[in-house]
Amino acid sequence: MNWRKSDKRGIGDHGTDEAFLKVRSNVAAIEKSLGKLNESLKKYSKQLDALSSNEMHIFSELSAHADSDSHLKNVSVTAYSTMSSDLSMQVAQHAELVEEAMVMPLKKFGKLIPNEVREAVKARDNSANKYLSAKKNYEDLLKNRDRALPYKIEKAEKELENAKRDFEICNEATVQDLTNLCNSCEPYIGVSFEAFAKSNERFFEASRDCCKDILEKVDNSSSETALVNKIDSSFDELSSLSIIAR
Repeated sequence: MNWRKSDKRGIGDHGTDEAFLKVRSNVAAIEKSLGKLNESLKKYSKQLDALSSNEMHIFSELSAHADSDSHLKNVSVTAYSTMSSDLSMQVAQHAELVEEAMVMPLKKFGKLIPNEVREAVKARDNSANKYLSAKKNYEDLLKNRDRALPYKIEKAEKELENAKRDFEICNEATVQDLTNLCNSCEPYIGVSFEAFAKSNERFFEASRDCCKDILEKVDNSSSETALVNKIDSSFDELSSLSIIAR
């Protein structure tokens, strides 16, 4: 049963139908949003690993192209060592917390939605079918009143009243259950988001400390603008070499 396609319209009054359809639409939107969020978290974890790996490759390549006794060689080797130990550990810890605090809880909640909603909608549909059947039986008897026994009409009318009452109770309970499910989503995800934000804070602080440690090994008295000017100056010197000038 696909609960998103369950559509018993024309059962109760307009308000009854609209209330159910609205809350069912809200649940479907939440389920879709959680799916997208889960995919984004998967990409985030992969990109996190790739970032750490690429940074280490950068320092490794810098080391490979530097003279064995040069300052750049020493700095890049030190940086590589720092990145491969401290930062790699921080990445692993952050990725683990993201998995525990965000990915797994979202998966659990995402699996809970179709199961719980399917059962609730199924119960409502069963009640709706009984109501529609009783309503059709009563209307058919009324159309053939002249040939129907009075006690059968009275019995059908009573059955219709009972079926309508049961449906209204079931529908109200279903709408309330689905509303509660929607309302529980924000506080549930809120806790995961808080854990994710705090883990990000610790991770970036650790990354900053790692970069600070690397910068302590070099002359970091220059501003970013001054460093850019140095890069431009170095490039101008390279461009003036005779082998390039030709």
